[in-house]
Amino acid sequence: MPSVEAVISDAPADAVSKEERFALARRLETKLGDLDFYNCVFDPYDMQDTAPVVVGSLSDDLSDIYWDVKDGLTACASGPPPDDVIWEWRVGFEEHWGIHASAALYAIHWITRNPGARWIPDDPD
Repeated sequence: MPSVEAVISDAPADAVSKEERFALARRLETKLGDLDFYNCVFDPYDMQDTAPVVVGSLSDDLSDIYWDVKDGLTACASGPPPDDVIWEWRVGFEEHWGIHASAALYAIHWITRNPGARWIPDDPD
């Protein structure tokens, strides 16, 4: 993403409640089933094997990415300067949703490329 300076604007605050955010994450968790949770390591360069393995969640990753990107798209529709939106996305990517995106991509890639990995069942809804 380009490096830009934010312009102070009167962009509207996020109109999405925490309840809406959690509701999306729960719907994704239900659809993903046992594919929701995966193992990840915070420090991939810890060659001493001392970095703890932690549990990640695709439903959390995907919902966080969705809301962070959607916030910028919503802001664009209301007219703040584009540099403000790009700045917010860049900071969000560097500080929050970029980690979610890279972890989710790895987990999704593993699911699709490994024998025996299960696909998410079709949902008639």
